[in-house]
Amino acid sequence: MHALPLRSLLALLLAATCGAGMSAAPADALSDAQLLLQQGQPQQALERTEQIISAGPGDAQARFLKGVILTEMNRHDEAIAVFTGLTEDYPELPEPYNNLAVLYAQQQQYDKAKEALEMAGLWDGLKAKYVYGQNVRQVLDYTARGEVDAGIVYLTDAET
Repeated sequence: MHALPLRSLLALLLAATCGAGMSAAPADALSDAQLLLQQGQPQQALERTEQIISAGPGDAQARFLKGVILTEMNRHDEAIAVFTGLTEDYPELPEPYNNLAVLYAQQQQYDKAKEALEMAGLWDGLKAKYVYGQNVRQVLDYTARGEVDAGIVYLTDAET
């Protein structure tokens, strides 16, 4: 396939989470918040999500969406706190760990990213699929041609 930008990756993870058995806010309220985010109104989406959470603090879907919104707003430390809280309250759910891994990798905290994937039970499954490239160009070529599902390179290398 191809390398996904952070926004697309988080959108995919959010879509996967919505059907993953998390306790649910009223569908229309959560949908409204998601729509606001998709329309490029993250502050309004955050406010709507916080209203949902204040009505039901245990609502994992709303809390997850809040983490996604905070990530979109580049408020990564707050997003990490939200996803960490979800892992503590719902350790069986892999999605918050996934998002922690994305955020940690973005901050070049690769050990923490790996730990989050291990906690989600995903590291070993991913490890079996590794295809190592000789350099960044080769990894990007594999990804562009669809020979691998995803490519991981250092951000500083990808920018050059």
